[in-house]
Amino acid sequence: MPVIDAFEMSSTEVTVALWQEVLFWAMENGYRFRTDQWWARPVPDEMLQLPVTNIHWRETVVWINALSEMSGLKPSYYRAGRPWTLENVYRDATSDSASRDGDDPYPDDVEWYGGGFRLPTEAEWEYAARYSDEGQLPGNVHAGSNREPDIDRAAWTSRNSEDGEIQSVGQLAANDLGLYDMSGNASEYVFDLWNSYDSDPAAYSAPNTRGPREERYTKVVFRGGNTRYDESVNRVSHRMFWDFRYASHNSQMGFRLVRSLPRD
Repeated sequence: MPVIDAFEMSSTEVTVALWQEVLFWAMENGYRFRTDQWWARPVPDEMLQLPVTNIHWRETVVWINALSEMSGLKPSYYRAGRPWTLENVYRDATSDSASRDGDDPYPDDVEWYGGGFRLPTEAEWEYAARYSDEGQLPGNVHAGSNREPDIDRAAWTSRNSEDGEIQSVGQLAANDLGLYDMSGNASEYVFDLWNSYDSDPAAYSAPNTRGPREERYTKVVFRGGNTRYDESVNRVSHRMFWDFRYASHNSQMGFRLVRSLPRD
Protein backbone atom coordinates (compact mmCIF):
# COMPACT_ATOMS: atom_id res chain seq x y z
CA MET A 1 0.00 0.00 0.00
CA PRO A 2 1.29 3.52 -0.79
CA VAL A 3 1.73 6.11 1.95
CA ILE A 4 -1.39 8.29 2.27
CA ASP A 5 -2.19 11.34 4.37
CA ALA A 6 -4.69 11.19 7.22
CA PHE A 7 -8.37 11.37 6.32
CA GLU A 8 -11.78 10.70 7.81
CA MET A 9 -14.47 8.60 6.11
CA SER A 10 -18.23 8.33 6.54
CA SER A 11 -19.23 5.16 8.37
CA THR A 12 -21.89 4.26 5.77
CA GLU A 13 -22.62 4.81 2.13
CA VAL A 14 -24.57 8.00 1.42
CA THR A 15 -28.25 7.29 2.04
CA VAL A 16 -31.29 8.34 0.03
CA ALA A 17 -32.31 10.56 2.97
CA LEU A 18 -29.07 12.55 2.94
CA TRP A 19 -28.94 12.64 -0.86
CA GLN A 20 -32.40 14.18 -1.08
CA GLU A 21 -31.81 16.66 1.73
CA VAL A 22 -28.75 18.03 -0.04
CA LEU A 23 -30.22 17.71 -3.55
CA PHE A 24 -33.27 19.83 -2.79
CA TRP A 25 -31.09 22.47 -1.11
CA ALA A 26 -28.67 22.42 -4.03
CA MET A 27 -31.32 22.97 -6.71
CA GLU A 28 -32.39 26.12 -4.86
CA ASN A 29 -28.82 27.39 -4.54
CA GLY A 30 -27.29 27.40 -8.02
CA TYR A 31 -26.67 23.69 -8.64
CA ARG A 32 -28.18 21.83 -11.59
CA PHE A 33 -29.29 18.19 -11.66
CA ARG A 34 -31.47 16.09 -13.90
CA THR A 35 -34.91 15.57 -12.41
CA ASP A 36 -35.95 12.42 -14.30
CA GLN A 37 -34.39 9.99 -11.81
CA TRP A 38 -36.25 8.33 -8.92
CA TRP A 39 -33.99 10.00 -6.37
CA ALA A 40 -35.25 13.46 -7.41
CA ARG A 41 -38.82 12.63 -6.29
CA PRO A 42 -40.35 11.82 -2.88
CA VAL A 43 -39.85 8.19 -1.88
CA PRO A 44 -41.47 5.91 0.73
CA ASP A 45 -39.95 6.07 4.22
CA GLU A 46 -38.63 2.52 3.93
CA MET A 47 -36.29 3.65 1.15
CA LEU A 48 -34.66 6.50 3.03
CA GLN A 49 -31.90 4.43 4.64
CA LEU A 50 -30.95 2.63 1.44
CA PRO A 51 -27.71 3.73 -0.21
CA VAL A 52 -28.55 6.15 -2.98
CA THR A 53 -27.83 4.47 -6.33
CA ASN A 54 -28.47 5.02 -10.03
CA ILE A 55 -26.23 8.06 -9.98
CA HIS A 56 -23.68 9.08 -12.58
CA TRP A 57 -20.15 9.98 -11.47
CA ARG A 58 -20.77 13.56 -12.61
CA GLU A 59 -23.88 13.84 -10.39
CA THR A 60 -21.89 12.46 -7.49
CA VAL A 61 -19.12 15.06 -7.49
CA VAL A 62 -21.55 17.96 -8.05
CA TRP A 63 -23.67 16.71 -5.14
CA ILE A 64 -20.57 16.47 -2.94
CA ASN A 65 -19.75 20.10 -3.73
CA ALA A 66 -23.28 21.06 -2.72
CA LEU A 67 -22.94 19.18 0.58
CA SER A 68 -19.70 21.03 1.32
CA GLU A 69 -21.24 24.43 0.56
CA MET A 70 -24.41 23.59 2.52
CA SER A 71 -22.17 22.64 5.48
CA GLY A 72 -20.18 25.89 5.32
CA LEU A 73 -17.10 24.18 3.85
CA LYS A 74 -15.03 24.87 0.74
CA PRO A 75 -16.24 22.75 -2.21
CA SER A 76 -13.53 20.38 -3.42
CA TYR A 77 -14.20 20.11 -7.17
CA TYR A 78 -13.84 22.85 -9.74
CA ARG A 79 -14.07 23.09 -13.51
CA ALA A 80 -11.20 21.52 -15.40
CA GLY A 81 -8.19 23.67 -16.19
CA ARG A 82 -9.34 26.69 -14.17
CA PRO A 83 -8.21 28.07 -10.80
CA TRP A 84 -10.34 27.49 -7.73
CA THR A 85 -12.86 30.31 -7.37
CA LEU A 86 -16.50 30.28 -6.34
CA GLU A 87 -17.43 30.94 -9.97
CA ASN A 88 -15.46 27.88 -11.08
CA VAL A 89 -16.92 25.47 -8.52
CA TYR A 90 -18.32 22.46 -10.39
CA ARG A 91 -22.13 22.86 -10.11
CA ASP A 92 -23.72 21.44 -13.26
CA ALA A 93 -24.58 17.72 -13.37
CA THR A 94 -26.90 17.93 -16.40
CA SER A 95 -24.39 17.45 -19.21
CA ASP A 96 -25.61 15.00 -21.85
CA SER A 97 -22.04 14.10 -22.79
CA ALA A 98 -21.47 10.34 -22.75
CA SER A 99 -17.74 10.94 -22.41
CA ARG A 100 -15.76 13.10 -20.04
CA ASP A 101 -17.12 16.59 -20.44
CA GLY A 102 -14.77 19.54 -20.90
CA ASP A 103 -15.59 20.78 -17.40
CA ASP A 104 -15.30 17.43 -15.59
CA PRO A 105 -12.60 17.69 -12.92
CA TYR A 106 -9.43 15.66 -13.13
CA PRO A 107 -7.04 15.05 -10.22
CA ASP A 108 -5.43 18.45 -10.76
CA ASP A 109 -8.85 20.10 -10.38
CA VAL A 110 -9.49 19.16 -6.75
CA GLU A 111 -8.91 21.04 -3.51
CA TRP A 112 -7.55 17.96 -1.75
CA TYR A 113 -6.79 19.81 1.50
CA GLY A 114 -9.42 22.55 1.38
CA GLY A 115 -11.57 21.01 4.12
CA GLY A 116 -14.55 20.04 1.96
CA PHE A 117 -16.04 16.63 1.33
CA ARG A 118 -14.89 14.52 -1.61
CA LEU A 119 -14.79 10.98 -2.96
CA PRO A 120 -12.04 8.77 -1.56
CA THR A 121 -9.10 7.95 -3.73
CA GLU A 122 -8.74 4.29 -4.58
CA ALA A 123 -5.78 4.01 -2.18
CA GLU A 124 -7.78 5.60 0.65
CA TRP A 125 -10.72 3.32 0.00
CA GLU A 126 -8.62 0.15 0.04
CA TYR A 127 -6.69 1.19 3.15
CA ALA A 128 -9.96 1.70 5.03
CA ALA A 129 -11.57 -1.47 3.68
CA ARG A 130 -8.58 -3.69 4.46
CA TYR A 131 -7.98 -2.30 7.94
CA SER A 132 -7.79 -4.75 10.82
CA ASP A 133 -6.68 -4.15 14.39
CA GLU A 134 -4.81 -7.44 14.15
CA GLY A 135 -2.34 -6.05 11.61
CA GLN A 136 -2.40 -3.67 8.70
CA LEU A 137 -1.14 -5.85 5.85
CA PRO A 138 -2.51 -7.72 4.06
CA GLY A 139 -5.58 -6.87 6.15
CA ASN A 140 -9.07 -8.19 5.57
CA VAL A 141 -10.16 -10.24 2.58
CA HIS A 142 -13.62 -8.75 3.01
CA ALA A 143 -14.21 -5.56 5.01
CA GLY A 144 -15.26 -6.64 8.51
CA SER A 145 -14.43 -10.32 7.95
CA ASN A 146 -11.16 -12.02 7.11
CA ARG A 147 -12.60 -15.48 6.42
CA GLU A 148 -14.77 -16.40 3.45
CA PRO A 149 -17.40 -18.33 5.50
CA ASP A 150 -17.93 -15.23 7.66
CA ILE A 151 -18.72 -12.85 4.82
CA ASP A 152 -22.47 -13.05 5.49
CA ARG A 153 -21.95 -11.30 8.83
CA ALA A 154 -20.33 -8.29 7.19
CA ALA A 155 -21.46 -7.99 3.55
CA TRP A 156 -24.64 -8.10 1.49
CA THR A 157 -23.87 -10.27 -1.53
CA SER A 158 -25.79 -12.44 -3.98
CA ARG A 159 -25.68 -15.16 -1.32
CA ASN A 160 -27.65 -13.38 1.41
CA SER A 161 -29.49 -10.58 -0.42
CA GLU A 162 -32.76 -11.75 -1.92
CA ASP A 163 -32.82 -11.20 -5.69
CA GLY A 164 -29.71 -9.01 -5.41
CA GLU A 165 -31.63 -6.18 -3.77
CA ILE A 166 -29.70 -3.31 -2.18
CA GLN A 167 -30.19 -3.20 1.61
CA SER A 168 -30.45 -0.42 4.20
CA VAL A 169 -27.03 0.72 5.43
CA GLY A 170 -25.36 -0.30 8.66
CA GLN A 171 -27.20 -3.54 9.37
CA LEU A 172 -24.26 -5.95 9.28
CA ALA A 173 -20.92 -5.98 11.11
CA ALA A 174 -18.59 -3.00 10.74
CA ASN A 175 -14.86 -3.39 10.29
CA ASP A 176 -12.38 -2.33 12.97
CA LEU A 177 -12.64 1.31 11.88
CA GLY A 178 -16.42 1.26 12.36
CA LEU A 179 -17.12 1.31 8.60
CA TYR A 180 -20.15 -0.56 7.27
CA ASP A 181 -20.85 -2.17 3.89
CA MET A 182 -17.48 -1.58 2.30
CA SER A 183 -17.77 -5.11 0.97
CA GLY A 184 -21.11 -5.75 -0.71
CA ASN A 185 -24.36 -3.77 -0.75
CA ALA A 186 -23.85 -0.89 -3.25
CA SER A 187 -20.68 -0.51 -5.28
CA GLU A 188 -18.79 2.66 -4.42
CA TYR A 189 -17.27 5.27 -6.71
CA VAL A 190 -13.75 6.44 -6.00
CA PHE A 191 -12.16 9.43 -7.68
CA ASP A 192 -9.41 7.65 -9.62
CA LEU A 193 -9.53 7.04 -13.33
CA TRP A 194 -9.02 3.44 -14.41
CA ASN A 195 -5.75 1.90 -15.49
CA SER A 196 -4.13 -1.43 -14.66
CA TYR A 197 -1.67 -1.40 -11.77
CA ASP A 198 0.97 -3.04 -13.94
CA SER A 199 0.80 -0.31 -16.58
CA ASP A 200 2.17 2.40 -14.29
CA PRO A 201 3.52 0.91 -11.05
CA ALA A 202 5.37 4.11 -10.13
CA ALA A 203 2.17 6.16 -10.19
CA TYR A 204 0.23 3.65 -8.13
CA SER A 205 2.96 3.30 -5.50
CA ALA A 206 3.63 7.04 -5.13
CA PRO A 207 2.60 8.74 -1.86
CA ASN A 208 -1.03 9.91 -1.99
CA THR A 209 -1.49 8.29 -5.39
CA ARG A 210 -4.59 9.39 -7.29
CA GLY A 211 -4.21 7.09 -10.26
CA PRO A 212 -3.60 8.09 -13.89
CA ARG A 213 -3.97 11.76 -14.75
CA GLU A 214 -4.03 11.86 -18.54
CA GLU A 215 -7.23 12.94 -20.28
CA ARG A 216 -7.30 9.84 -22.48
CA TYR A 217 -8.52 7.80 -19.51
CA THR A 218 -12.32 7.88 -19.55
CA LYS A 219 -13.14 5.08 -17.09
CA VAL A 220 -13.75 5.75 -13.40
CA VAL A 221 -13.04 3.13 -10.76
CA PHE A 222 -15.55 1.68 -8.35
CA ARG A 223 -14.88 -0.70 -5.52
CA GLY A 224 -16.54 -2.98 -2.98
CA GLY A 225 -18.59 -5.31 -5.18
CA ASN A 226 -22.36 -5.30 -4.66
CA THR A 227 -25.40 -7.49 -4.03
CA ARG A 228 -25.38 -8.90 -7.56
CA TYR A 229 -22.06 -10.72 -7.04
CA ASP A 230 -20.70 -13.51 -4.88
CA GLU A 231 -17.92 -13.25 -2.30
CA SER A 232 -15.10 -13.36 -4.89
CA VAL A 233 -16.12 -10.01 -6.42
CA ASN A 234 -16.83 -8.55 -2.99
CA ARG A 235 -13.22 -8.93 -1.89
CA VAL A 236 -11.60 -5.62 -0.95
CA SER A 237 -8.93 -6.20 -3.63
CA HIS A 238 -11.39 -6.43 -6.51
CA ARG A 239 -11.48 -3.47 -8.94
CA MET A 240 -14.12 -2.55 -11.50
CA PHE A 241 -14.73 0.48 -13.72
CA TRP A 242 -17.56 2.47 -15.24
CA ASP A 243 -16.99 3.97 -18.67
CA PHE A 244 -18.29 7.45 -19.46
CA ARG A 245 -19.29 6.15 -22.89
CA TYR A 246 -22.15 4.38 -21.11
CA ALA A 247 -24.65 7.20 -20.79
CA SER A 248 -27.10 5.23 -18.65
CA HIS A 249 -27.14 5.17 -14.86
CA ASN A 250 -26.17 2.09 -12.86
CA SER A 251 -28.67 0.75 -10.32
CA GLN A 252 -25.90 -0.72 -8.12
CA MET A 253 -23.62 2.31 -7.92
CA GLY A 254 -23.33 4.40 -4.76
CA PHE A 255 -20.57 6.18 -2.85
CA ARG A 256 -19.31 7.34 0.53
CA LEU A 257 -17.58 10.50 1.66
CA VAL A 258 -14.15 11.45 2.92
CA ARG A 259 -12.40 14.60 4.10
CA SER A 260 -8.66 15.15 4.39
CA LEU A 261 -7.43 15.94 7.88
CA PRO A 262 -5.21 19.04 8.23
CA ARG A 263 -1.57 18.48 7.41
CA ASP A 264 0.99 19.31 10.08
